Amino acid sequence: MAKKSSTTVSVNKIAFWLLVVAAIAYLVNLILSIVGVNSSIVSWIASAAAALMVCVSAVLAWRYVRSKPTVWIVLYVIIILVVLAGLVLPNILL
Repeated sequence: MAKKSSTTVSVNKIAFWLLVVAAIAYLVNLILSIVGVNSSIVSWIASAAAALMVCVSAVLAWRYVRSKPTVWIVLYVIIILVVLAGLVLPNILL
């Protein structure tokens, strides 16, 4: 059996706990929307949970891209900017 590096184990652990936090945030989001709490609060909670999951994906994607040619790194940066805009702008514009 091959040993896993401590970095892989720590990223896996972080991914698990962020998924737990996201699940709790989505549960709170569901309860608040059922109760009828202000939709902007509910929207921000959902965005925060999505942002947590995007953070883990971004780290893993960076590990994949960092050894690739420059065009991959530029594509990564563009994708991160689009994702950030997609998470933040709808909440600001609402």
